[in-house]
Amino acid sequence: MVDRHSDSGWLLHIGAGLSSVSTLRHARAEGIRTVAVDIDPNAPGLAHATKFIERSRDDLAGILRDVRAFTEQNRLSGCSTTSSEPAALDAAASIREEYNLPGLRRAAMTALADRSIWKKRLIDDAIQTPTSALLSTPEELDLFLADQTCVLVKPESGGRGSLGVSRLRRGDVRSRDLYEDAREHSTSGLVLAEAFVAGDEYSIDGIMRDGVFQMLHLGRKFSARNHRGTLPTGYAWGAPRKDTRSDEDPRWDEYRALASAVGDALGMHDTFLSLDVIDNGERTFVVDIGCQLDAKVDRGLAFSGLDVAELDCAIAMGQSCQLDREPGALTRGYAIRFFYASVDGRLSRSADSEARSLEASAQHWRAIEMPPFRTLVEWEREIGAPVKRPRSVSDLVACALVEAEDRNHAWMRCNEIESSALFTIQESPDSGSSEANEWHVRRSNSS
Repeated sequence: MVDRHSDSGWLLHIGAGLSSVSTLRHARAEGIRTVAVDIDPNAPGLAHATKFIERSRDDLAGILRDVRAFTEQNRLSGCSTTSSEPAALDAAASIREEYNLPGLRRAAMTALADRSIWKKRLIDDAIQTPTSALLSTPEELDLFLADQTCVLVKPESGGRGSLGVSRLRRGDVRSRDLYEDAREHSTSGLVLAEAFVAGDEYSIDGIMRDGVFQMLHLGRKFSARNHRGTLPTGYAWGAPRKDTRSDEDPRWDEYRALASAVGDALGMHDTFLSLDVIDNGERTFVVDIGCQLDAKVDRGLAFSGLDVAELDCAIAMGQSCQLDREPGALTRGYAIRFFYASVDGRLSRSADSEARSLEASAQHWRAIEMPPFRTLVEWEREIGAPVKRPRSVSDLVACALVEAEDRNHAWMRCNEIESSALFTIQESPDSGSSEANEWHVRRSNSS
């Protein structure tokens, strides 16, 4: 049985970067003692941690030695991380396993990290996932593509986000290059080819506990085409248009049941659970799974009034998670849009942002007037910082969050914010032609 403590034992947190600040700050405010593990003695989260272990997340043996020394005099009540890096997730899972703490163990983490494993488990449980094949040569990719109009090429294991993921059409001369890109990001050296499924993409995010999935977020997910394949460009969630019939709204109960089934199939308990699904109008296909909330969903939830840091601490320490509402209860619509650099270079202020005295701080939120609803911009890079053509959501420059009367209008208003009003890029001499760097956002007004 998992040891779910209710006293004031210590919460161990892997990482103390910007993504950890809210969790460590909440723990401190609630009187929870924390020990943060990070290689950077100047990491911003350390201002809120009770104690600090200076150790790289990649040094699992060193982390375990330090934690064992720490627990000679102290008792752990939980272990958490807000990082999606495999090393941080593996360290947290190892500590939970050794000290019998709530949360995912290494076996579940291994299954999540290997696409071929979790896809097989879903298929065994009659959960729909796109047709796929495990590949060891570029020639096998060509054979798979001969039976498909379009495929997604992905790292088989260890891949993170959209790194190494590309979209490939039959006859595309880049098949060998895209195969090699996926292989380089795969820890097993194998590649997964997956049939492309057209339809509406949704991000389903929540908490998996005792076989029950509590939904936190159900958002329509939007994407962009770039020089490699696709990138996430944002989400829209919350209240539907007033003229939308109820049977056209996302199928809450169906998606909740799907997430519960996926969590059970993979042995996921006491954890966040995130699914990317494609709904083609007839069937729903699971295309990706994670044990953290989807990219920047935590910020969207905080913007719409849900304290994710409180949930993070409660899950890690085995405490009850009381939700005030589910996504279907929102009376307003929300959207978050991601801004990327279109060329390699350095981030610079635009004339408009200069006029607004926009501060160049990675932690600064700035309101843009769009009455009567709120609009906020969060910066991921400081002015003067190097930026590059995006390969994944980790290459973000900024995020815009918008509130509106419904999710459709929120997404439309997100797209009224032009990147040129926020920043410009001082292009590097070797960044290539503008044609090669071109990418297009697919802007949709429906959700």
